[in-house]
Amino acid sequence: MLRFGSVKGKDGWTGLSTEQLDLCLQPLTSSTNNAVARGKTPLSALEKPEVARTVRSSHLSQLNTEAKSYQSATLERSRPALEYLAMQIFGHFQAEILNRELALERRRSSPPESGPVELWQGQVAALERSLSMARLMSSEASAYIQEFGSGRIHPKSPEPLGILLALVSET
Repeated sequence: MLRFGSVKGKDGWTGLSTEQLDLCLQPLTSSTNNAVARGKTPLSALEKPEVARTVRSSHLSQLNTEAKSYQSATLERSRPALEYLAMQIFGHFQAEILNRELALERRRSSPPESGPVELWQGQVAALERSLSMARLMSSEASAYIQEFGSGRIHPKSPEPLGILLALVSET
């Protein structure tokens, strides 16, 4: 989980470290038996909406930058596994295609049995469709792995969750 936070001080907005954020997000009590009082809606806005949008957009840009760096680092680390997966999928589909070709040839070479010719023709047509679907799945799977490995397909951007904490000190 990526966490970003800012605090408003005398010098303006400054970023919080991960340790400071974790400290802010800790429960108020360690006991699980105590209920925490519900917060009340503040009488006035804690921050002006444009300031809140600016801080949020800053956090979102940091989040997207970090997520992209993690994605590229993960992709680099996973390249050998992707190559191995591509070889396994290629071998699997080649065996599947060969089995379907052999089944089709067996069905074509055997004369129609004691039944209507249309039934035999339908079986041959079904095997032909099955073979073409296996070839299509093989090419699609290989193309997907190549696209993912090259970085042209990206995972979905992370969904950010925002929390606005107002810590008011009596001064």
